[in-house]
Amino acid sequence: MSKTCTLRIFTWTCEPKMGPADVAPVCPTHQGSRVRFGRFGTGIIVICEVGTHLVGLCDIEKFQAESEEAKGKLNLRNGSGSS
Repeated sequence: MSKTCTLRIFTWTCEPKMGPADVAPVCPTHQGSRVRFGRFGTGIIVICEVGTHLVGLCDIEKFQAESEEAKGKLNLRNGSGSS
């Protein structure tokens, strides 16, 4: 069962098949869909695979900071994924 949290820029998820302390952005429109993300210029671009649309674009620093915040919200800071 995956857990999600919605923050300012992205909606994030942690699934058991991911690493014990890994989070990834997800598409808020197409639940359960996969996204692709990578560097785009000086930022990160996130694209939905199902709807083939832009999920978001932000600076790398903001992406990393929000990723850490999502880990905290999803109780993954110390590797504990308990609900």
